[in-house]
Amino acid sequence: MSCCSCKEAYTIGCKFVITLNVMANLMTDRIFLPLLLGSILTLSNAMPSQTKPLSATSADGVSNFTAAGPLVNQMKDGATFIDRLIHRTAELRDYSTDFELTVFKNGSTVKERGEYSFKQPKLIRLEETGDYKNGSVAVLGKDGKAHGHFGGPLKFLKGTISPDSAELRAANGYPLKNSDFLSLASYLKKMLAEGCKSRVSEQAVVVESLSHPVYVLEMYRQNDSGKVQKRIFIEPTTLLPLRWDDFDYAFPSVTVWRNVKTNIGLSDNVFQM
Repeated sequence: MSCCSCKEAYTIGCKFVITLNVMANLMTDRIFLPLLLGSILTLSNAMPSQTKPLSATSADGVSNFTAAGPLVNQMKDGATFIDRLIHRTAELRDYSTDFELTVFKNGSTVKERGEYSFKQPKLIRLEETGDYKNGSVAVLGKDGKAHGHFGGPLKFLKGTISPDSAELRAANGYPLKNSDFLSLASYLKKMLAEGCKSRVSEQAVVVESLSHPVYVLEMYRQNDSGKVQKRIFIEPTTLLPLRWDDFDYAFPSVTVWRNVKTNIGLSDNVFQM
Protein backbone atom coordinates (compact mmCIF):
# COMPACT_ATOMS: atom_id res chain seq x y z
CA MET A 1 0.00 0.00 0.00
CA SER A 2 1.40 3.44 -0.88
CA CYS A 3 1.91 6.08 1.80
CA CYS A 4 -0.78 8.26 0.38
CA SER A 5 -3.52 5.63 0.78
CA CYS A 6 -2.42 4.35 4.19
CA LYS A 7 -5.27 4.32 6.68
CA GLU A 8 -2.92 5.23 9.53
CA ALA A 9 -2.65 8.65 8.14
CA TYR A 10 -4.44 12.77 10.02
CA THR A 11 -4.59 15.14 11.83
CA ILE A 12 -4.40 17.90 13.48
CA GLY A 13 -7.15 16.59 11.58
CA CYS A 14 -9.55 13.97 13.36
CA LYS A 15 -12.60 12.19 15.34
CA PHE A 16 -11.97 9.23 17.62
CA VAL A 17 -14.41 6.49 18.51
CA ILE A 18 -13.74 4.80 21.87
CA THR A 19 -15.52 1.63 22.91
CA LEU A 20 -16.16 1.79 26.62
CA ASN A 21 -16.13 -1.42 28.63
CA VAL A 22 -18.32 -0.12 31.38
CA MET A 23 -18.69 -1.57 34.89
CA ALA A 24 -19.30 -5.25 35.43
CA ASN A 25 -23.07 -4.90 35.47
CA LEU A 26 -22.98 -3.10 32.10
CA MET A 27 -20.61 -5.46 30.30
CA THR A 28 -23.34 -6.75 28.01
CA ASP A 29 -23.48 -3.37 26.25
CA ARG A 30 -20.87 -1.55 24.16
CA ILE A 31 -20.90 2.24 24.38
CA PHE A 32 -19.10 4.37 21.85
CA LEU A 33 -17.42 7.66 22.71
CA PRO A 34 -16.55 9.61 19.56
CA LEU A 35 -13.70 12.02 20.15
CA LEU A 36 -11.71 14.32 17.91
CA LEU A 37 -8.08 15.14 17.58
CA GLY A 38 -5.96 17.49 15.74
CA SER A 39 -2.58 16.74 14.06
CA ILE A 40 0.15 18.85 15.36
CA LEU A 41 3.42 19.81 13.73
CA THR A 42 6.40 22.12 14.29
CA LEU A 43 8.74 23.73 11.81
CA SER A 44 11.27 26.60 11.41
CA ASN A 45 11.94 30.41 11.44
CA ALA A 46 11.73 32.94 8.60
CA MET A 47 10.47 36.39 7.67
CA PRO A 48 7.34 36.84 5.54
CA SER A 49 8.07 37.18 1.84
CA GLN A 50 4.84 38.89 0.77
CA THR A 51 2.19 41.29 1.99
CA LYS A 52 -0.77 40.22 -0.15
CA PRO A 53 -2.45 37.14 1.36
CA LEU A 54 -2.62 33.94 -0.64
CA SER A 55 -6.20 33.06 -1.49
CA ALA A 56 -7.51 30.05 -3.38
CA THR A 57 -10.58 27.83 -3.31
CA SER A 58 -12.63 28.11 -0.12
CA ALA A 59 -14.95 25.59 1.52
CA ASP A 60 -17.44 26.56 4.21
CA GLY A 61 -15.42 29.64 5.03
CA VAL A 62 -12.05 27.85 4.99
CA SER A 63 -9.75 29.77 2.66
CA ASN A 64 -7.10 28.08 0.53
CA PHE A 65 -8.72 24.70 1.04
CA THR A 66 -7.81 23.03 -2.22
CA ALA A 67 -5.96 19.87 -3.20
CA ALA A 68 -4.48 21.69 -6.19
CA GLY A 69 -0.83 22.50 -5.72
CA PRO A 70 1.62 23.89 -5.24
CA LEU A 71 -0.05 26.69 -3.29
CA VAL A 72 3.17 28.74 -3.25
CA ASN A 73 5.29 29.45 -6.33
CA GLN A 74 8.70 29.26 -4.68
CA MET A 75 9.01 25.91 -2.93
CA LYS A 76 11.88 23.49 -2.32
CA ASP A 77 12.22 19.85 -1.29
CA GLY A 78 10.85 19.41 2.23
CA ALA A 79 12.75 16.33 3.42
CA THR A 80 15.29 18.27 5.48
CA PHE A 81 12.50 20.43 6.83
CA ILE A 82 10.68 17.34 8.09
CA ASP A 83 13.88 16.18 9.81
CA ARG A 84 14.03 19.52 11.61
CA LEU A 85 10.40 19.06 12.58
CA ILE A 86 11.12 15.67 14.13
CA HIS A 87 14.06 17.08 16.08
CA ARG A 88 11.99 19.99 17.39
CA THR A 89 8.98 17.94 18.48
CA ALA A 90 11.22 15.43 20.27
CA GLU A 91 12.34 18.26 22.55
CA LEU A 92 8.86 19.03 23.85
CA ARG A 93 8.18 17.74 27.35
CA ASP A 94 4.47 18.61 27.37
CA TYR A 95 1.92 20.91 25.76
CA SER A 96 -1.74 21.87 25.59
CA THR A 97 -3.83 23.35 22.78
CA ASP A 98 -7.36 24.17 21.67
CA PHE A 99 -8.40 22.66 18.35
CA GLU A 100 -11.19 22.81 15.80
CA LEU A 101 -11.77 20.15 13.16
CA THR A 102 -13.96 20.64 10.10
CA VAL A 103 -14.87 17.55 8.07
CA PHE A 104 -16.54 17.82 4.66
CA LYS A 105 -18.74 14.73 4.45
CA ASN A 106 -21.32 13.88 1.79
CA GLY A 107 -22.17 17.49 1.07
CA SER A 108 -22.45 18.46 4.72
CA THR A 109 -20.01 19.90 7.25
CA VAL A 110 -19.18 18.46 10.67
CA LYS A 111 -17.40 20.67 13.19
CA GLU A 112 -15.77 19.60 16.44
CA ARG A 113 -13.93 21.61 19.06
CA GLY A 114 -11.90 20.53 22.03
CA GLU A 115 -8.87 20.70 24.27
CA TYR A 116 -5.84 18.45 23.85
CA SER A 117 -2.97 17.84 26.27
CA PHE A 118 0.20 15.75 25.93
CA LYS A 119 3.05 14.81 28.25
CA GLN A 120 6.08 12.62 27.68
CA PRO A 121 6.47 9.75 27.34
CA LYS A 122 2.98 9.13 25.93
CA LEU A 123 0.25 10.65 28.08
CA ILE A 124 -2.72 12.16 26.20
CA ARG A 125 -5.96 13.81 27.27
CA LEU A 126 -8.69 14.89 24.85
CA GLU A 127 -11.89 16.66 25.89
CA GLU A 128 -14.74 17.77 23.63
CA THR A 129 -15.80 21.38 24.35
CA GLY A 130 -18.04 22.20 21.38
CA ASP A 131 -21.65 21.30 20.69
CA TYR A 132 -20.62 17.92 19.29
CA LYS A 133 -20.19 15.35 22.10
CA ASN A 134 -19.71 18.13 24.63
CA GLY A 135 -17.96 16.95 27.78
CA SER A 136 -16.72 13.62 26.39
CA VAL A 137 -13.17 12.75 27.48
CA ALA A 138 -10.50 10.26 26.41
CA VAL A 139 -7.24 9.69 28.28
CA LEU A 140 -4.18 7.55 27.54
CA GLY A 141 -2.62 7.04 30.96
CA LYS A 142 0.54 5.73 32.56
CA ASP A 143 -0.97 2.27 32.74
CA GLY A 144 -0.79 2.09 28.95
CA LYS A 145 -4.57 1.87 28.62
CA ALA A 146 -7.19 4.22 27.23
CA HIS A 147 -9.92 5.50 29.56
CA GLY A 148 -12.96 7.56 28.66
CA HIS A 149 -16.48 8.73 29.39
CA PHE A 150 -19.37 10.55 27.72
CA GLY A 151 -20.43 14.07 28.50
CA GLY A 152 -23.71 15.14 30.04
CA PRO A 153 -25.78 12.65 32.06
CA LEU A 154 -23.58 9.75 30.88
CA LYS A 155 -20.31 11.20 32.18
CA PHE A 156 -20.40 8.80 35.13
CA LEU A 157 -20.14 5.78 32.80
CA LYS A 158 -16.39 5.30 32.50
CA GLY A 159 -14.60 2.52 30.68
CA THR A 160 -11.20 1.16 29.59
CA ILE A 161 -9.87 -0.18 26.30
CA SER A 162 -6.51 -1.08 24.75
CA PRO A 163 -4.91 1.87 22.91
CA ASP A 164 -4.29 -0.50 19.98
CA SER A 165 -7.99 -1.14 19.50
CA ALA A 166 -9.48 -0.33 16.11
CA GLU A 167 -12.11 1.64 18.02
CA LEU A 168 -9.42 4.16 18.98
CA ARG A 169 -9.10 5.44 15.44
CA ALA A 170 -10.46 8.54 13.78
CA ALA A 171 -13.03 8.35 11.01
CA ASN A 172 -10.08 8.71 8.61
CA GLY A 173 -8.22 5.87 10.29
CA TYR A 174 -5.68 7.80 12.36
CA PRO A 175 -4.92 6.35 15.83
CA LEU A 176 -5.26 8.41 18.99
CA LYS A 177 -2.08 6.92 20.45
CA ASN A 178 -0.02 8.43 17.60
CA SER A 179 -1.62 11.87 17.69
CA ASP A 180 1.24 13.65 19.48
CA PHE A 181 3.63 16.09 17.77
CA LEU A 182 6.52 13.68 17.38
CA SER A 183 4.39 10.81 16.07
CA LEU A 184 2.78 13.09 13.50
CA ALA A 185 6.13 14.41 12.32
CA SER A 186 7.51 10.89 12.16
CA TYR A 187 4.55 9.84 10.02
CA LEU A 188 5.52 12.44 7.43
CA LYS A 189 8.97 10.88 7.40
CA LYS A 190 7.34 7.50 6.86
CA MET A 191 5.38 8.89 3.93
CA LEU A 192 8.67 9.91 2.32
CA ALA A 193 10.14 6.46 2.91
CA GLU A 194 7.14 4.89 1.20
CA GLY A 195 7.47 6.99 -1.93
CA CYS A 196 5.66 10.27 -1.35
CA LYS A 197 7.34 13.60 -1.98
CA SER A 198 7.37 16.82 0.02
CA ARG A 199 7.91 20.50 -0.69
CA VAL A 200 8.02 23.53 1.56
CA SER A 201 7.87 27.25 0.84
CA GLU A 202 11.29 28.86 0.74
CA GLN A 203 10.09 31.63 3.03
CA ALA A 204 7.15 32.28 5.32
CA VAL A 205 4.18 33.73 3.41
CA VAL A 206 0.99 35.54 4.35
CA VAL A 207 -2.06 33.29 3.97
CA GLU A 208 -5.65 34.49 4.11
CA SER A 209 -7.51 33.59 7.33
CA LEU A 210 -4.30 32.89 9.30
CA SER A 211 -3.02 35.42 11.81
CA HIS A 212 0.70 34.79 11.23
CA PRO A 213 2.99 34.39 8.24
CA VAL A 214 3.54 30.67 7.76
CA TYR A 215 5.64 28.09 6.04
CA VAL A 216 3.55 25.94 3.71
CA LEU A 217 4.48 22.24 3.69
CA GLU A 218 2.89 19.93 1.12
CA MET A 219 2.95 16.14 0.71
CA TYR A 220 2.16 14.69 -2.73
CA ARG A 221 2.51 11.60 -4.88
CA GLN A 222 5.64 11.44 -6.97
CA ASN A 223 3.63 10.87 -10.15
CA ASP A 224 1.01 13.56 -9.38
CA SER A 225 2.72 16.71 -8.12
CA GLY A 226 -0.34 18.84 -8.88
CA LYS A 227 -2.54 17.07 -6.34
CA VAL A 228 -1.70 17.57 -2.69
CA GLN A 229 -2.27 14.79 -0.15
CA LYS A 230 -1.59 16.94 2.92
CA ARG A 231 -0.89 20.63 3.42
CA ILE A 232 0.39 22.03 6.73
CA PHE A 233 0.64 25.73 7.63
CA ILE A 234 3.43 26.39 10.17
CA GLU A 235 3.95 29.49 12.32
CA PRO A 236 7.70 30.16 11.92
CA THR A 237 8.54 31.76 15.27
CA THR A 238 6.86 29.24 17.58
CA LEU A 239 7.60 26.31 15.23
CA LEU A 240 4.04 25.04 15.73
CA PRO A 241 1.23 24.42 13.24
CA LEU A 242 -1.68 26.75 12.76
CA ARG A 243 -3.54 24.46 10.37
CA TRP A 244 -3.38 20.99 8.77
CA ASP A 245 -5.40 20.03 5.66
CA ASP A 246 -5.98 16.37 4.73
CA PHE A 247 -7.07 15.49 1.19
CA ASP A 248 -6.05 11.82 1.22
CA TYR A 249 -8.90 10.61 3.44
CA ALA A 250 -12.37 9.49 2.39
CA PHE A 251 -13.68 12.86 3.62
CA PRO A 252 -11.38 15.90 3.37
CA SER A 253 -10.79 17.76 6.61
CA VAL A 254 -9.03 20.78 8.05
CA THR A 255 -7.74 21.15 11.60
CA VAL A 256 -6.88 24.47 13.25
CA TRP A 257 -4.92 24.85 16.51
CA ARG A 258 -5.00 27.85 18.83
CA ASN A 259 -3.48 28.80 22.18
CA VAL A 260 -0.69 26.25 21.97
CA LYS A 261 1.37 26.23 25.18
CA THR A 262 4.55 24.16 25.43
CA ASN A 263 6.69 22.90 28.32
CA ILE A 264 4.25 24.22 30.92
CA GLY A 265 4.80 21.50 33.53
CA LEU A 266 1.55 19.57 33.20
CA SER A 267 0.81 17.35 36.20
CA ASP A 268 0.31 13.60 35.80
CA ASN A 269 -3.10 14.17 37.39
CA VAL A 270 -4.27 15.75 34.13
CA PHE A 271 -3.99 12.31 32.54
CA GLN A 272 -6.02 10.39 35.09
CA MET A 273 -9.71 9.50 35.07
